[in-house]
This record gives sequence, structure tokens and C-alpha cells, in this order.
Amino acid sequence: MASFLPQHLPDIPLPDPTSTSSLRTIHDFFLSSFYTQEKCTQLLDSYVRPTRNWGKGWDGNSFCNHQEKHVVEWNRTPFQVLTALFLFGEELSEDICASVLSPSIFELLVSHKFLKRKYVSCYSSHQIFPVTVGSRTALILTDWPFLDESLPSQFAVMPVGYDSLELTVISEVNVSSSNAGECSSICDMCCGSGIQGIHYLLQLVSRNQNLSSVKCKFVDYNPRALSLCEFNVAFNGLSSASCSFVKSDCWSDVDASADSKFDVILCNPPFVAIPESEEERLHYYADGGVDGNNAIKEIFKEVLPRLKPLTGVMLMVTELPNVSTSTSQVRRFLASEEGKIKIAYVKEDVETIEEYSAVRNDEMGFKTDAKKYAKGINKSEDIGVIIDRALVLIRVENVNSDDDEGLFEFSSGQDEDVEYEFGADEPDAFIGDAGRSFLAEVMK
Repeated sequence: MASFLPQHLPDIPLPDPTSTSSLRTIHDFFLSSFYTQEKCTQLLDSYVRPTRNWGKGWDGNSFCNHQEKHVVEWNRTPFQVLTALFLFGEELSEDICASVLSPSIFELLVSHKFLKRKYVSCYSSHQIFPVTVGSRTALILTDWPFLDESLPSQFAVMPVGYDSLELTVISEVNVSSSNAGECSSICDMCCGSGIQGIHYLLQLVSRNQNLSSVKCKFVDYNPRALSLCEFNVAFNGLSSASCSFVKSDCWSDVDASADSKFDVILCNPPFVAIPESEEERLHYYADGGVDGNNAIKEIFKEVLPRLKPLTGVMLMVTELPNVSTSTSQVRRFLASEEGKIKIAYVKEDVETIEEYSAVRNDEMGFKTDAKKYAKGINKSEDIGVIIDRALVLIRVENVNSDDDEGLFEFSSGQDEDVEYEFGADEPDAFIGDAGRSFLAEVMK
């Protein structure tokens, strides 16, 4: 993988993770104001009225896409003010914030850098996304889908997208499976904000496992990601677990000793396919090279030796080209006949290379036309000609392969021509009830 981060990041202040008491006060205030995934989903549902209501679940981008619909006149309860500031990215007057949230909470949010003052207004430099974990809610602080102009895009830490939420679903499947057992070691590779490791730790808490016996290693090449991750661990009250934060280009600086093998590796790597001429334009968290597989190959190459034998599991969300051949691709990346591979994808999410290029070209703001973009990603040395791409969920077990492995297709029944108001992303199929049930059956 290319290494192009400078030694010093721009000075973007992050909330102080060492102020445990204050962080707990702020966290409790969010939850007492009903800042939960369910409540926030209901709020966005009131703005988005698809002609077919087929699933519930929205990512961080969807809230920002509806910023203008979250009208200021509604900012009269703590829940409305918190969602305006930390989910939709609105700028509000200090008077509204102090009067609705209370002067003490408002000053706490400012002093701990959750909010910035701007003349007589205030705003948040970060999005805070609520994720349900059993009876608990994790609050995940990330960079915004739209960026502060003083933060170059390659330093940005990934907001909570549908890919992140899909990976939490199969991690729930893994924890709830009968053979999951006690977990003592977790690796969140390409951790970003730390959502996957934090989500997994909270699942263990919901199973009454004592976290003092659990080690969780968060790995990322971006130092800013590790800072955000460390904060999120503290913000969610998980300091009792033995967490470490490692700057590493994939596995290069991760301890490979025999006593450092993992029960679970969670991974949401950079996977966006992009022509070589445009690589410098992408956020670091998204750049996967011409075929999208740059980081994926490096991670899979060492994953089996990093897992505990017989019981170790890797769970990954990524894109793969030529989805019908994805199991053979992963087998080739593993460079071993060992390991059982399962891959699941949504039928309606498979895009031709032309469709994929048009979407990515537009969302990334490239100046090149979509046809030129497609020509730049339609073949690679490893794959050959590339005809389509899809988001997939991958499970690799460190056991001998058997007939139970394979490629599993889920049809959501979603009409691809449905139009969603105000630029919303479509709901994700694997986050809805039918998709969850499918994954529970085939990915355990």
C-alpha cells in the first residue's frame, strides 16, 4: 500500500479522552435525551418517504443529505438540538443550545471540544452516530461526510456508512452463535473510528463477559483515526478492557508472536476502485487502488497465521470485482487451501463497471467523465477484465475448508427505480429484518 501521510497532522482538536467523569456526564445526557439509533432512525424516517417502505436503517451520510429538512423551528427539545448539531451538522445559536440543553451541559460540550463557538452560534466538528448494541447504545464520534476545510481529505476518519453497519450485523451473528464461546482477543484492522471493536466489546458486555480479561487491538495507518478511536473507547466507558492503538500499514507493525493470535479479526478496509490518475483525490480510508484490492490482498495474505487455530474468525466488509468469482479471489489472496470462506452479497447491489464508475465519479467530485473512469478500472493484473463490483460480507474461519463454504446471494426485492426524497441513500438490505435473518442463517 502507498504510504503518504506526513509526520504532522493538521491541528484539529479532539475531545479529551482522559476526562472520564465529564465524558460520562455527556454520554449519559445524550442517552437520557433519547439519542439512540431507533429514535434517530424514526426521525429520519419522517423525512424520507419511499414509495415502498422495505427496511429500516440509515447511515451517517443520509442524515447530512437531509440537513435542510431538520428545521430550526423544531429545535426545542434536547433530542432535537443534539441531532441538529451532531447528526445533521447544523449550526445553531448559542442561546438555543444553552437554553434547551442547559447552560452547564452546553459549557461542558464547548470546554471538551464537542462544540465550537462561531460568533453567536456554535457547531460540531464531528458527527456522533448512535449504534444499538443489545440494550446499550454506543456513541461513535467520526469526521463528517463533508469535511472541515482545514482537514485535508486524506486525513479524514470514515463516518458510519452502510458498510460499517453491515459488518456490525455479522459480528452480532458471530457473537450469538453457539460456538462463539469466551472471547479474549480482538483485532479491529483498519479501525477508523473504532466502531467495530467497540461494538464487539459491548456485545461481550451484553453477554456478561468481564472485559478485564479481553484484549482489543485497534490498527490503522492514520494517526488521526487512532486518536478518534481512543476517544471513542473512553467515551463509551470501555477503559476496563485492555485496548491498544497501533499505527501500522496493515500487519507490518502488529505483533506476530504466538501469544498474540486473535479470536476475532474485524475489518472494513479501503476498497474503492479508482483510476491511477485520480488516487490522490480520495480520502485515505477509501482508496483501494485500480481494482479496489490493494489493502485487501495485504490483509488476507497474513490473516490465517494471525487467527487462533480452529476457533479464530475473520469478519470483513468490502467491495470485490466480478462477484461471481469472489470466493476464488479470496482463496487466492489467502494463498492457502486452509480456511473456510463464506461470502454474502445483495443481488440488487451488483453494479456493472459502468454503473459503478458513474456513481463513484459523481460522489467523489472527479473532473474526469464516467466513461474515462470506467476505462481506468475495468481490468487489473490479478483479475483480468472486470465487469462488475459489489459490496460483500466475508467470513473466514481458521479451520479446514468444507462443503459448507460458498457464495450466498440475497435478493432484497428492492425496486432499483424507487426514488428517495431529498437525496437520501436507499436503506440497506442487510440491516433490515429479512437481511439479518438471511445472514444469521448462512454466515454463522
